[in-house]
Amino acid sequence: LLVAWHWMRERDRHAAVGLALSLASGSRLRGATLEHRRLLEMAAEDARAVGDLRDLAEVLEGLAWVQRSLGEADVAMASIQESVACARAADEPARLACCLAALGDHLRLQGRQQNAEDVLREGLFAAVGAGRPDTEARVRGTLGLCLAGRGAFELAEESLELALDLFRSCGNRREEGVMWSHLAALAVRRWRHVEASERYRE
Repeated sequence: LLVAWHWMRERDRHAAVGLALSLASGSRLRGATLEHRRLLEMAAEDARAVGDLRDLAEVLEGLAWVQRSLGEADVAMASIQESVACARAADEPARLACCLAALGDHLRLQGRQQNAEDVLREGLFAAVGAGRPDTEARVRGTLGLCLAGRGAFELAEESLELALDLFRSCGNRREEGVMWSHLAALAVRRWRHVEASERYRE
């Protein structure tokens, strides 16, 4: 596939972006982080070359996660902010919702809770408008963590439970389990240990 990708880059750079994303996904699953980053960097070059803002937004969103995992927080923030700008320019509400969800999570992990909440509420509006329950679930889950971070436990629980229901309706068992873990951790913070044990068992 790598040979096919290099061949495609010389003939159809637009198609090469899609193949690079598939290859990058495989690299991520294998734990080949540096290869994953390089594939996404080259995919970004191709997307820029053909002027495909939607694909560029998707590539930069993925690249930001890799950069952050490598400890490159400032570079990651620049990538995710550019991805949001590209999605806006492309007028792609579904992609914008995904990018805003990612930006909100980056801000949350930097401790910028209020900024994260503002971004996530915009992302929620975009996700609902685009009819994307999977992205809505992602946004609500991250928003719940932000709310918990500032002590708004009831609102946090409500947001996390909505995210859990949405992930369940999408058949995403993995993320449903993640939401149960977040709800259990929230119950511990509220000294509701029996409830926490029940949620961890879920």
